[in-house]
Amino acid sequence: KNIMNKPTPKLYKSFEPDLIDIAYRAGDFIKLQLTKLDEIAVEIKDDDTPVTIVDKRVNAFVIDLLTQRFLKGDSFSSLPIRLVGEENVDEALSSSQKDLGSDFVIYVDPIDGTKSFIHHREKGEWCVLLSVSYQGLPVAGVCYIPLHDECYFASSGNGAFKIPKRHADPISISCSPLPLSSSVLLRSSTRTNSFDDTFTKHFKFSSVKLVSSFGIKACYIAEGRLSSTCYLNACCSYWDSCGVQCILEEAGGVIVDLGTLKSKTYCGQSTLNPNMLLVASSSVASTVLAS
Repeated sequence: KNIMNKPTPKLYKSFEPDLIDIAYRAGDFIKLQLTKLDEIAVEIKDDDTPVTIVDKRVNAFVIDLLTQRFLKGDSFSSLPIRLVGEENVDEALSSSQKDLGSDFVIYVDPIDGTKSFIHHREKGEWCVLLSVSYQGLPVAGVCYIPLHDECYFASSGNGAFKIPKRHADPISISCSPLPLSSSVLLRSSTRTNSFDDTFTKHFKFSSVKLVSSFGIKACYIAEGRLSSTCYLNACCSYWDSCGVQCILEEAGGVIVDLGTLKSKTYCGQSTLNPNMLLVASSSVASTVLAS
């Protein structure tokens, strides 16, 4: 039976079970690939970011699963859904010139934190990100961290949760209430820029911790893990931020586009976030934006 084609929290929640299952399957697929490969070949893409053969294989694997569940399955067949994966983005966007904010879009980041995956994969600071937007707004998201077997998920209007281990009961999560001066600023462990240094000096957080992966940092803030409340990002794409923005917002946080000073939206025909993003608990975001 087709799900009613109406944007409601109930509809958004209906995406959760399949997205969670696919994220788990993707994590298992990655770990299986690692047992089969003696070396992981690395290429540099046009945007100067690395990609591995595992990224490409997982992207194809996940797109196939999403196609079977959401495009060919009965439950979602009435919904206008587009699939956009990081490693097939050119093909996905050339197939339709419609604004990404026009319908439902499911974004795939097969391995978020590729640099960490390449150089320090045993640390586990890489994850699978799946996101759903509707008319440019993030409405569902899943972040699965395979080596830690932790899964974060949310859908608009339904709260944010963490599954600490597979088959465990979900736990409700929320951002830390700590003020800026008592909380931790997260910074990338694989990328630095001068604005990060300026931001860190200007705002007196209690400490700074380095973590790879946009998705993991955002989920740590959504959970208040490590007493973290803030992260500043200078370069990412829709598949990095969309799903975890939903998780953050449901947990009491925000992702603010510092070019518009508004909540990040996912429209247009480019998947690149052109402006710097503030990822933070709502209270710390207010402090930063007011300064």
